[in-house]
Formats: sequence, structure tokens, C-alpha cells
Amino acid sequence: MVQNRMVAVCDILGFSDMVNTHPLQEVIDNSLGYLSKAIYHSMKQEEFPNSAPILDQFQNQRQIGFAWFSDTVLLYAFDDEDHTNENLVETAAWLLFETMVWDWSRLRVGVAYGEFLADEKAGIYVGKAMIDAYRLQCNQDWSGGALTPSAANRLGVSHLSPEQTLHFLVNYPVPLKSEPISPLSVAVDWTFGLHDFLPMPWSSQSPEPSAGELQRQPSVVRKWRNTKKFHETVCKSCHREGMRSENAK
Repeated sequence: MVQNRMVAVCDILGFSDMVNTHPLQEVIDNSLGYLSKAIYHSMKQEEFPNSAPILDQFQNQRQIGFAWFSDTVLLYAFDDEDHTNENLVETAAWLLFETMVWDWSRLRVGVAYGEFLADEKAGIYVGKAMIDAYRLQCNQDWSGGALTPSAANRLGVSHLSPEQTLHFLVNYPVPLKSEPISPLSVAVDWTFGLHDFLPMPWSSQSPEPSAGELQRQPSVVRKWRNTKKFHETVCKSCHREGMRSENAK
């Protein structure tokens, strides 16, 4: 049935390069294996699964609708209730948090609200909300997530204030490849999960990209810097850890 719903489109960053440069079974076992466990845990918020869930486990639950096409994960609310829509966005925030620490699984997420049809038996998913979420996902210049104006309006957070913000959303100037008429400022706050200090280095060998890497991968470096800046700006856990470290000195 066609109805208004909250929809999140999640893209696995660098997936094409990963498939082209690694054995496919390695990609399936590592990147997709971990990601499927993180998706399931983000939906259920139970014990983190030891093995990758099978399709029936995703389908036999009524928290979040789910579909997966190669490098794109689709999450959608089952109805248009307030708590269902909020749960969809919170699930996307948990998923970003749980996949941020590993290069093979980092995501970019667009969240939109509007008309949407999900025919799970036929495998048909279509609607304006899905298109808007996809376009926003593509336009973001980081690993992270953001809400379209339609999604922000539905949640009542078009103009976030400290008094009304949901713990998984934050006011932040979303970095975009091409600027819209009105700048986007409602970002998914994936930093809300409690964690140890997370410096987010460029790689395990170097905190910053080399001159050669910057020349070869300028867009990747830019996304990494935008992601790191967001974390350093909004993360309360790391701010507390940093203050403790300073006080210990």
C-alpha cells in the first residue's frame, strides 16, 4: 500500500573499488558479513550476533523494513506513527556508529519522508521518499547521515534547539557536493553511542594522509576530513575523555 513513510538509503562507501581490488569472498566474509550483523543489531538492539543473520531473521521482525541491493541498504518505517519514524532514524544512527570504526563498512545515509511503496514479496520498492533519500545520500561529502527537510519536518526538528533535539540528531552544517537552495542543518548524530576516545586516524599507519594519497584520492581525503571534523565537533564522549586527559596532566 502506498503511504507516507520515513525512508533511509545507506551507501557503502568505496564498495566498487573494494570489489575490484579484493577477492569477492573476502568482501562477502568481511565487509558484508560485519555489516549484516551491524544492521541486525541496530534494528533489534539486542546482543550483537556472532554470525551473519539470514534473510528470514531480517524479515521476521516488525521494527524496521529492510532490503539490500549490492552497495545500497534500504531501511524504511512500517507505518507513519511518530515512534516508528523516530525508530527508523535512530536505527540509522546506530548503524552509522557501529560501522564507523572500520574502513570496509563505512556508510553514507540519506533520510527522507514521503510517499513510498514496499512490496516485500515482489521485491518492489519505489516512491518519492526513496528517491529523495537516495539523492541526499549521493550529495553528502562525508561518511555520515542527514535528513531532508521533509524528514525533519515530519519529526518536528526543522529548527533544532537544545531543548527539543532528539539524542540521535544534531544541528550541523552538512557538507554537500552541491549546495541546495537552503543549506541542510539536521544531521544524524552517530557519535551518541558511548565509546572510548576515537581519534579517527587516516590509517593504522598514519594519522594524516600523505601528499601522494592526497593527490591520488582528493575526494576520499575530503570525506575523511569532513567526517573527522564532525566527530571532533559534536562528540560528547570524546570531549569528556579529552577533559579527563587534560585534568590528569
